[in-house]
Amino acid sequence: WDVIEQHGADAFRWYYLTSKEPWAGYRFSSETVGESVRKFLLTLWNTFGFLILYANTGGESGAAAAPAAERGDMDRWALSRLQSTVSTVCDRLDDFDATAAGRAIDEFVDDLSNWYVRSSRRRFWDAEPDAIATLRECLLTVSQLIAPFTPFIADEIYFKLAGENAAESVHLTDFTTPDTQLADAKPESD
Repeated sequence: WDVIEQHGADAFRWYYLTSKEPWAGYRFSSETVGESVRKFLLTLWNTFGFLILYANTGGESGAAAAPAAERGDMDRWALSRLQSTVSTVCDRLDDFDATAAGRAIDEFVDDLSNWYVRSSRRRFWDAEPDAIATLRECLLTVSQLIAPFTPFIADEIYFKLAGENAAESVHLTDFTTPDTQLADAKPESD
């Protein structure tokens, strides 16, 4: 209970579901849960906060985002990387391997934050609709992917990003599946 009080239930769940295979045994401490918070949950939350900041302060440019297939290389890379992650997570969860599924999500969020967002900062400052739409789509999909792992954070992200016509909760949506039209291997390999 002390760990849940200090770090939250989602952090506790994330740690147990993704840190090691269940049969490997755990060396448990509050510090190890805190490390998982710093490495994944805070990175995800900061990326979400970055989107909220620039989506809200960017003003209404009136321009709509281009269709995903017509966006720039960086946007297509992020969407392709997202679809690869969705495919991996679906495959791993179908085989009851929550650890590998969680690690795939962790790696994607790290790439999204440390590569895509950092490389696209100028585009966010300029309120480019394609960059904002791409990051929004990635985070909405991630909220669906993490729903079985971290239900409260997933619901908060989904609720803030989904819009008026969305389900009341991420847990009331169908689990995401790979979009073969966005799974373009070329941008991801570049």
